[in-house]
Amino acid sequence: MKTIQTIEEYLDGSLNSKKSNAFREKMSANKQLKDEVELHRSVNEAIKDDALYEFRQNVKKVITKNSKRANKQILFIKTYIKYPVAAGIVVILGLSIWKLTTRITPSEVFNEFYKPYQTDISTRSVNQSANSVQLSYILYQEKDYEASSEILKNYLSQNYNDITAHFYYGMNALELKNYKLATTELLLVANDRSTPFKIHAQWYLAMTYLKMNKRNDAENILEKLTESDNIYTNAAKKVIRKL
Repeated sequence: MKTIQTIEEYLDGSLNSKKSNAFREKMSANKQLKDEVELHRSVNEAIKDDALYEFRQNVKKVITKNSKRANKQILFIKTYIKYPVAAGIVVILGLSIWKLTTRITPSEVFNEFYKPYQTDISTRSVNQSANSVQLSYILYQEKDYEASSEILKNYLSQNYNDITAHFYYGMNALELKNYKLATTELLLVANDRSTPFKIHAQWYLAMTYLKMNKRNDAENILEKLTESDNIYTNAAKKVIRKL
């Protein structure tokens, strides 16, 4: 990496006279280094010949300022590319660097794809004899997340094995921006093979991870969702492409 940087500085004329002379002496004693310098010189000339020199300079500025990863990538490729395709590769690299430096954040993906879970319970089906947990589901549907959450918290303290209640408790936590609690509750449901809420919990767990900027954790769950035919398969594929 340091050698490549020195070559560029030598060719750009940015080395002082002492360092420049020392580098020339090093080239005289090292044929491989001399050949590498000539390759870089050819690439630079190819770029100039195609009126892309200014673009190349802008690309270098973007790399230096915004992306060490992109810097490693372009330097690696420049070392091994052939002269005839130099200009085309620079254009491709420019597009890759633009994508890298404008990459959408997981939180932004969350904002684009997240929608609250729609319950199957109708307020018309709930009467005075409805129990508290059913009422909590209705409160969730009506976006009274704090009241719903409080009911479920008390209910789960006595009925911990109710997976459906855990799901809604996690969904309330997500809406209330308590992402740690949401993760705990939704992970519990997602790992339960017997519940019909398993797929829903996986999707919303992935959404929670996105909101927490845990890209890898979200991608792992989304990949699982794409492996079967379910209501989130297509959406999961779209989210993965965004990431």
